[in-house]
Amino acid sequence: MKAIAKLLAAGALAASSLVSSHVPASAADVRAAAATKHVILPAGPRGPQGPEGAAGPPGPEGPPGKDGVVGAVGPAGPAGAAGPDGPPGKDGVVGAVGPAGPAGAAGPDGPPGKDGTIGPVGPAGPEGRPGKDATLLLRKVASDSSDASCAANELLISGWCANGANATMISGQAGSGDAVHCGSSAAAVAICARQ
Repeated sequence: MKAIAKLLAAGALAASSLVSSHVPASAADVRAAAATKHVILPAGPRGPQGPEGAAGPPGPEGPPGKDGVVGAVGPAGPAGAAGPDGPPGKDGVVGAVGPAGPAGAAGPDGPPGKDGTIGPVGPAGPEGRPGKDATLLLRKVASDSSDASCAANELLISGWCANGANATMISGQAGSGDAVHCGSSAAAVAICARQ
């Protein structure tokens, strides 16, 4: 009987080793074997690695990563089209005075100026040649101002100021008569003669 029991136990062990030659025995297996009086054999060597299985479906998209480092500035692009004209700017600073231009044409003559002051009496001229006997016509010019004048064809032979001041005798230029001039506001008197 003991020999038969040993044979049965050996057969059970052989069957157990075929089933779990590559799987380690767990604590439950050890307890089950002890209950049936089976002996657990040690695990055999690992077999060769099987072929790689097919790739599984892609997983869900992960969260976005952190911002990368800013890259270098790229080359400048082509110039764009010119924009519309802007509003006019403020007036600039007045520039330097430019060179003088050419002289313009002469303008029209202005109105005649006022008579200037009578100049001093000039030197006496040379004595004229003796004339023929002639009749002289005398004329008294009593002015209400400080000047009394003879006509252009008359000669001044005498003159005075009405207030007794010294009178200035003025010999006229060509085409103008002689005159008496008083330095004060007194009226001038002239005695004129002509042939």
